[in-house]
Amino acid sequence: MTTTTDYIQQLVLADDGPTRHRMTVTRGLGAGEVEAPVLPASPLPAGLQAAVDAGTLLSWLSHITVDCADLLGDRVLMAEATGAMQTRASDPGERAAATLYQARLLKATDPDQALGQFSSAVTLFERIGQDREVAIARGEIADILQSRGQLDEALALHIERLMVFERLGDIDGVAHTRFASAQLRLGRGDHETGGFQAIYEDLAHSFAIIQKLQRPDGIAVVGMLLAQVLAMGGLRDEALKVLDAAEQGFRTLGNSAGVGQIEALRQQFVSMP
Repeated sequence: MTTTTDYIQQLVLADDGPTRHRMTVTRGLGAGEVEAPVLPASPLPAGLQAAVDAGTLLSWLSHITVDCADLLGDRVLMAEATGAMQTRASDPGERAAATLYQARLLKATDPDQALGQFSSAVTLFERIGQDREVAIARGEIADILQSRGQLDEALALHIERLMVFERLGDIDGVAHTRFASAQLRLGRGDHETGGFQAIYEDLAHSFAIIQKLQRPDGIAVVGMLLAQVLAMGGLRDEALKVLDAAEQGFRTLGNSAGVGQIEALRQQFVSMP
């Protein structure tokens, strides 16, 4: 089994820019792509050398470590790395990031405290003009609000986030936010009160982006929900096509349970009048 340390080593050696490669690796981890190329360590990759030259190597490695540990569910290492970031809290960016990661650690066990930490992270990121990170923290707040049944408030936050991601050209953020918005609209019953088109548009847009990014996890999950919405609208043939793509996504991930869900949905769709 590949360990968090393995991922961090692969990320450091293959890096050609801290932010860009961290995004690439975290997307790969989310897609279940456990094999990453390990490049020669000499000469140092540009991103690693830049971090050394700027004296920010420890900061950069802490961010990388937390990202990987979070995705792999390594809560112990995530807490250790977050603590290391907090020791450098004199830097505003470090303080904001450490607050965000600390909130994520609390999210499952103490959502009330996590909500306060996420709100603090929003304030800290706003002060230093990091709009993308503000949007990310607001997404975490929306998750907690949704879990409490505060769907209108959660959706309002996602609408704000979507505008930010669209302005920044962050298509991954756009895809995630549109999918989350569609789920909330469905949870509110909008499909029964004239909101079906908005749900479809959110899912179709998200699905198109994820297909472009070739992310099997997103193709599987978003595709399965999009297929159900298409079937709900009487578009059985279109639903079956999307379902085929979703099934391939689950098969790529080796997710037999997901494949089983797809097969059950296909049987339902085929029997539709």
